[in-house]
Amino acid sequence: MAKKKMAQAAGDGTPKRPGPRGNFHGLCLKFLESKLPTFFDKVSARKTHDWWPVIHTEYWSRISWRVPLDQEVDSTMFDDASVPIEIDEDLSEEDKQMKTEVMKKVNPMVKTWFTNRKSKGVPKTSVWSTFLKQLVQPTGGVPKKWNIAQYYMVHTDYKAKVDTEFDRQVEEEDIPPSEHLKIRSYIAKKFFLQEDEETKERLEKENDLTHKKTVAAYEAALKGLPPIDPNGQDEALEELEELVQPLLDGFKAYTGVRFVLTGGRPPRQESSKYTVVVMQSKKPGHDVKTWQDWGKDTFKKKF
Repeated sequence: MAKKKMAQAAGDGTPKRPGPRGNFHGLCLKFLESKLPTFFDKVSARKTHDWWPVIHTEYWSRISWRVPLDQEVDSTMFDDASVPIEIDEDLSEEDKQMKTEVMKKVNPMVKTWFTNRKSKGVPKTSVWSTFLKQLVQPTGGVPKKWNIAQYYMVHTDYKAKVDTEFDRQVEEEDIPPSEHLKIRSYIAKKFFLQEDEETKERLEKENDLTHKKTVAAYEAALKGLPPIDPNGQDEALEELEELVQPLLDGFKAYTGVRFVLTGGRPPRQESSKYTVVVMQSKKPGHDVKTWQDWGKDTFKKKF
């Protein structure tokens, strides 16, 4: 007989539903939670791109890379941010490799921990929203206003009544499909005219307002993309994988072809960093190591 899971009791004795365990616990979790206000400020200012190296450095100043995530760290070194700095030159090849692997694994986990809480602290529209709207930009001309019969037949308060009468007439009179739209419009107009004057006036106003909103949305979609400042570009770059990866995976699923998306950006003013992004239609992505350490000459050759 299978054992039932017992719900944990909270401090006040109320049963607590079991949930998934996170990657961080104890002092590690305490540190991350203490940085949430700063993270939300950076998100609002669109400066998270420059903040990640800062939070990673501070994390490793309090938490030794030698301590596994499921073990508690030294509380004194944590409080004083006094974890010894171990430069690669002083480490054995084995320790150097281990340190690299640990940081390569944990740094993205730290970033994910924060980004998963972004919507809870800073409800805001993605920087990609305007771009995505452009992908469905209307091409059929300015939307036309519905006549009142069209509006009445789709209105949530009257649609069922129109549909019922339409189905009855089609079934009883064996009306051919070519006449269906004409009959439905006739029924909707007939029912509309039977409404009292106050209801008819209200529906006319609602139809006018709906048309104005539709035209406004159409005109907004026709506008060009707004310029994005460097901080906005960095934020867009951080969100790019979430936007593009499902698309690349879909291409692979539908065509059987593996696609690779590459992009590069030369250094900005007062910087020597060459930005290179590689994504491919094979999860988890970012696994083409040779692309990650490109120097200036390779960057110029490829881009």
